[in-house]
Amino acid sequence: MIALLLGLLLLVIVVQVLRWFAHADVKAARKAINWGGLGFIALIILGLAVTGRMGAALAGVAALFAWGGRILGLMHAGKRFADMFSSRGQKEQTQSGARPSPKQAMTADEAYRVLGLAPGASDEDIKAAYRRLMGQMHPDHGGSDYLAAQINQAKDVLLKRSN
Repeated sequence: MIALLLGLLLLVIVVQVLRWFAHADVKAARKAINWGGLGFIALIILGLAVTGRMGAALAGVAALFAWGGRILGLMHAGKRFADMFSSRGQKEQTQSGARPSPKQAMTADEAYRVLGLAPGASDEDIKAAYRRLMGQMHPDHGGSDYLAAQINQAKDVLLKRSN
């Protein structure tokens, strides 16, 4: 019987709140929702404290924060991955100064200039210059994709030519 009366009382309260909400000013409604949400959270915390379940609730909240951090990280990585293949991401790369990968064949003179070597350098000199430049210009170390592609192409041109 008590449960029925409490249910009816809750129904009357909900109907009255909905009537007020339908005619309320936006600022007043926003303020009431904020305070109502804070009050609801306070009631939940009070109920957990009274029933002795506060420790388990805090552990659950901590687990949700850790899980949420992973989800946010995955969402950020997914956005970056999607931008790589979208026209918007390509437009941003072009505006940021990155150039497209080289399409035309590189001459031996250009390859020597890219690697900073004199014509006729040995294979060991080519490999050493390649390693030194890639250590500085690799995209994973803050370099650009374009420069890394140029360095790779220069190494390939000179090593194929010497073989």
